[in-house]
Amino acid sequence: MRSIKNLVVLAAVFRFMSNTPASAGPIVCDLTTTSSCAINGGIFSVFEVHPTGTGVIDSFVRVQDKGDEAGYNTSYRKVQFDEKKDPNHTRDLGIAEVGTTTFGGVEYATFYLDINEPASGDKQLITLDELELFTTDLPMRTGYSGVPNTASGELPGTTKVYDLDWGGDNYVQLSYNQIGGGSGSSDMVFYLPMALFTGEYVNLYSEFGDLDESPNKSKSEAGFEEWFTLQSLAITSVPEPATLVLVSLGLLGGARRRKG
Repeated sequence: MRSIKNLVVLAAVFRFMSNTPASAGPIVCDLTTTSSCAINGGIFSVFEVHPTGTGVIDSFVRVQDKGDEAGYNTSYRKVQFDEKKDPNHTRDLGIAEVGTTTFGGVEYATFYLDINEPASGDKQLITLDELELFTTDLPMRTGYSGVPNTASGELPGTTKVYDLDWGGDNYVQLSYNQIGGGSGSSDMVFYLPMALFTGEYVNLYSEFGDLDESPNKSKSEAGFEEWFTLQSLAITSVPEPATLVLVSLGLLGGARRRKG
């Protein structure tokens, strides 16, 4: 039942996106209090893929550090930031490997996130502070540069197709306990229109933690976070009547502008 409910809410968000301009200022997507929200044309949603389990997820990037942690998927070595160097967990990702989900006749690239933080108190919380996606025809990319909490990230030899921080210091609040916790099970899914992806490879850069020491953000407690994709879980369209009902009920909250 959880999956059906998530899909119906997502349908409403996708419909909402088609009639909503891009953000003009900082936005917080709080997935501890809502199921789904949209920022800069991308969709963030609480979503659990199971059964999975540690060692079953075929992750393409895993990052781990205490406080702030960052990294991107590449088969280049030495890794640049806090990526785990094991090629089973941090590697090049071909665009042909990316699973898709279809809503309203539109195909979306689908990326799952598994967070692994303590289950107790505020330590269960973590902030996805930056998310950037790049496409390229070249493997083994390296040399990322950028200023934290801005849309300045660059990866040589690639084209940026998404930045969470376009329009401001946007971020996503997550909780390890929101679904039930446990390593090897997704906590969030991110959707982006597949039409944006060209070339042979995709590089996903993410940063977690209290990067600007904002009291509204939550740092990593040294657990690892990993991204993966599953082609076998592509989902067909949700019926249009359900979308219209949710829109009329206003069930599209959660993404809010942050007060300065």
